[in-house]
Amino acid sequence: MAGFPKPSQPLPRDSATAAEPAPADLATLTALLDALQSPPATHETAITRALAVLMRCFEAPAGFVRAGDGTLLAIAGVEPEALAMAAPGADAELELLALGHALAPDPSHRHGFGALLRVPLSRRDGARGQLGLLLDRPRPLTPRQRELLSLCGRLLDLTLAQRAVPEAETLRISEERYRQLSVTDELTGLYNSRHFHPTLEAEVERARRFGDPLSLLLLDIDDFKAFNGRYGRAAGDQVLARLGKILRASLRKIDTAFRYGGEEIAVVLPRCGTGALHRLAERIRIGFAAESFDVGKAESARLSISIGATPYPRGAPIEAFIRRADRALYQAKAGGKNRVMVAAPLVGR
Repeated sequence: MAGFPKPSQPLPRDSATAAEPAPADLATLTALLDALQSPPATHETAITRALAVLMRCFEAPAGFVRAGDGTLLAIAGVEPEALAMAAPGADAELELLALGHALAPDPSHRHGFGALLRVPLSRRDGARGQLGLLLDRPRPLTPRQRELLSLCGRLLDLTLAQRAVPEAETLRISEERYRQLSVTDELTGLYNSRHFHPTLEAEVERARRFGDPLSLLLLDIDDFKAFNGRYGRAAGDQVLARLGKILRASLRKIDTAFRYGGEEIAVVLPRCGTGALHRLAERIRIGFAAESFDVGKAESARLSISIGATPYPRGAPIEAFIRRADRALYQAKAGGKNRVMVAAPLVGR
């Protein structure tokens, strides 16, 4: 397909007889421009929608938007190969160039394009983007039409600016997302066991240095294996997801919860002493016991959790800290389940 011929001199921009966009089209354009102020699904989608509105307003059978680096962001009514010669124009606000009838969008069209309405966009990294509308014939522009095109150009500039996130920033966001996924349990939304030990070590070190209280909870769902065996793994996953939701709603911002094992959860509680520890554990236990789980065939089931809790014994090794919480959990299970057991203070501490 042939490219654009060399443009002739720019056509007159003002004419009393030039047709302006219909009021309905102006309303559509205004609404779309307002909508584009908020981020769409993709920036390319925003640009495509803006181009479609402008094509309707100016009765253009084809159009395109191109970034300063030459990337074609949106195109309609013409093959991309035909735009090879449509280089960005000068610094003028806009220009209307005569093309003759050398270019048609595809063989099925019975007419060619008579003019290119070209709106340069702001420079980015020394390059200028371009909005282009291909018209069936040259049409002088009124001041109102030029104002509309300038407004659309400014909006496209904002969209292109959002699109042009520096590569380093994009990489940083991707790496942060990967890091988050690597330490998060997908089912419960809590941190996974890989993240537990580094977090606990950091909190123990902080407690030793500043003398702040620190506590640890270990939670286990009572009779969970029997529940899974009777109702299936999907029902068990529902229970774990609900427990994660309850924990996220119950804990403070400084607390951190982890899926420690299959149905076992660990919670690290900075600046939390014995009294607050028991109240928080009871709130979690009661909240979970009140939940009802749909297990199919109009049947529901309830479950309970047992919780072992311990404040950090000053100067104790981390392994001993975890063992104290684990022994308290064992005592809660042995004592009948569905209860909180707080480890007794160590003598002399």
